[in-house]
Amino acid sequence: LAAHASGYLDIDDPLEGPLLLDINLNQATIGNEDNQLEVKALGGRGSLRSDLLLFDEINGSVLDGHVNADFELRLADQPVPQGTRRPRTTEEETPEDTSPKPAASGQAGPSTPVPVLGRRSLSYVAGLQLQNVSLQAMTSKRPSGRQLIGLLDLDVESLGVLTRLPQSLRGDGQLQIRKGRLTSVALVNGLSSAMRVVTRQPRNNDRMNMMFDLTPTGLEITRFNLVTSMMAVRGGGVVGFDDSLNLILNGGPLERLQESLGQLGRAFGQLTDRLVRYHVTGTTQSPSVHIRPFGLFTGDPMAEAKADRDAQRAERRRKKEEARQAAESSKGSTAPAPASETTGKDAPASPPATGDPSS
Repeated sequence: LAAHASGYLDIDDPLEGPLLLDINLNQATIGNEDNQLEVKALGGRGSLRSDLLLFDEINGSVLDGHVNADFELRLADQPVPQGTRRPRTTEEETPEDTSPKPAASGQAGPSTPVPVLGRRSLSYVAGLQLQNVSLQAMTSKRPSGRQLIGLLDLDVESLGVLTRLPQSLRGDGQLQIRKGRLTSVALVNGLSSAMRVVTRQPRNNDRMNMMFDLTPTGLEITRFNLVTSMMAVRGGGVVGFDDSLNLILNGGPLERLQESLGQLGRAFGQLTDRLVRYHVTGTTQSPSVHIRPFGLFTGDPMAEAKADRDAQRAERRRKKEEARQAAESSKGSTAPAPASETTGKDAPASPPATGDPSS
């Protein structure tokens, strides 16, 4: 790893710049016991100017393929949403006002250091494109029966606020796999068993295409197509960041024939889609495939995911409102009581009323 920076750095405002940045990573391996990322060369040039960190071109060679990326991070002060600030601890509470007072004329007041990141919410925009990435190189550390073969292409765009992830996460993307052998994928095995498809000797011609949206809870798959040597599957649903699955799919050997017939096959598929559907739940490592004749008992995974997010958002708002009301109630209970009106013995004696004002 090599990094180089040049430019201007203001101690009082270090994020103003301008700074030019050059970062390179060569001959690196990152991974765990199942997957590894081999980086032959990866580098990018960026700049820090006027509270904006920008890398408009990051490229290199990863897993025998090519990678291109861009990244933008805004560092300007932005208001922090209510309820997201860290609460003060008991030790931090100070009964008196310790804020710096303005200095008298002719006197220099003490300087108050301001945290570099202060109240910055750190909004970002990022893009990533992968081309011809080798799945075999990625899974080479796995046992031979669990390795994947194929070439992966990925194009994804993401935006959000770093201090409010994953709630602020948004984006979309497309993933493709070509010249693949996907029989070791748990989802493919589960579908083959449910469809009673006999798996033949793989020929490394499997392919998959998926379009998705990024949400705070996971990937909402708007289009999914999987074609192997014995079957074809299409559909959509939700894959959570916790590896949970909620997919509605149509597929089988007949779908493989429809895929080869092109437009005619797709028209015929609209009819067969209503006959048998497969509802996939569970996790990516242990999926459960349920057969739903005529599409019975299959909801809309997208609508269910949206309802869950709306419920979580409403719960967060409720907790914030309760915290706000509790803070106002606590503030009101500690406020000094207003001066009571003089009544009874404390009231001054009134002069006796007489009929003659002159008396």
